[in-house]
Amino acid sequence: MVIPSRLVIYPELLLDLPTMDGFAGMGNGTVRFLLALNAAGVETFDLRPAMAAARFGTDGDRKDQLFLRGDPHWTPRGAELSARAIGERVASLPWFVRGPLKEGKDFQLKRVTLAHFGDLAVAGGAIPEDLDATSVVGGSRPLGALSDNSRFVVVGDSFVHVYEWKGADLTTHLARFLGHKLALVTTDAGAIKESREKLALWSPADWKSRKLVIGCVTEQNLWCNPQWVKVPLFGS
Repeated sequence: MVIPSRLVIYPELLLDLPTMDGFAGMGNGTVRFLLALNAAGVETFDLRPAMAAARFGTDGDRKDQLFLRGDPHWTPRGAELSARAIGERVASLPWFVRGPLKEGKDFQLKRVTLAHFGDLAVAGGAIPEDLDATSVVGGSRPLGALSDNSRFVVVGDSFVHVYEWKGADLTTHLARFLGHKLALVTTDAGAIKESREKLALWSPADWKSRKLVIGCVTEQNLWCNPQWVKVPLFGS
C-alpha cells in the first residue's frame, strides 16, 4: 500500500490547473510501480483515489485537509480515512472473517481536538496545529490495538502510528475496522528500509499462522535514491 505525498493530492500547490473535475491523484510513476508489483504476484492498493475524493472536509472546507501544514505527515482525518479504505479492501478478500473487537464492547469512539507540534513548527518556533480527530478508546485510554501474535502484520514508518498516543493512528483505526488486533513492525524517521530489515529477521516460527502482511510505503521513499538496496525478507 502506497501512501501518497501531499503534492499528489494537492497539485495546485505547485501547478495552475484549470479544473479538478475527475481528479483522482497525480503521479503516474507510482501506478507503474504498483503494476510491476502486480506482475510479480504482489497484491497492491493505491490510496490516491480515496484521498483525492476527500481532499477537503465537510461541505468543501478547504482548511480541513489530509496533510499537516508544518509536517509531512497526514492529519488524523487522513489516517482514519486511509485505515477505512484499507479495511474495506481487506474485508473484501474471500477468506476474511471479522475479528472479535466490537464497538461498544471493546472500544468507544470519541471526537477530540489534539495539538500537534509538527517538525517544521518546532524548528520555526510556530504554534502547534489544533486537529480534530476520532479517538478509539478502551475504557479511559486508547485502545490497545497491538498483539505480537496477530495473524495481521502492519509494516511501515512513522505514518502508521503517528497519533497513537490518542488512539487516532492508522494502526488503531485499522484494528477498529477489521476487529483484529495487529502486529506492528515499524521504525521512525522515514526508515522504511529498517522496518523491512526487522521483518527479515523473523524466523519460520515467527511467520507461523500469519495471514496477511500490509506493507505501507510512503511515496517519497519510491523516489530515486542512491541508498536503495534489496532487503531479502525470506532469505536467499
